[in-house]
Amino acid sequence: MGIYQKVITGLAIFVVAAISTAANAAGLDMSGITGAVDAATVVAAISSIAVIKFGPSFAKWGYAKVTSMFGR
Repeated sequence: MGIYQKVITGLAIFVVAAISTAANAAGLDMSGITGAVDAATVVAAISSIAVIKFGPSFAKWGYAKVTSMFGR
């Protein structure tokens, strides 16, 4: 990392820290965002991700089991 990249990174960190301090001082209200999300939505999202991730391998395993029952 060159000196210019270090300076730019330092300035970016400083700006983010200054903005977050100003936002905290103003009392940023996130109730509109967090109020729209409930536990059922979160559970449904996590379940659908799990099905997308593990579904194909489970289907492949199930197919192998069924075909082995028929002596294939």
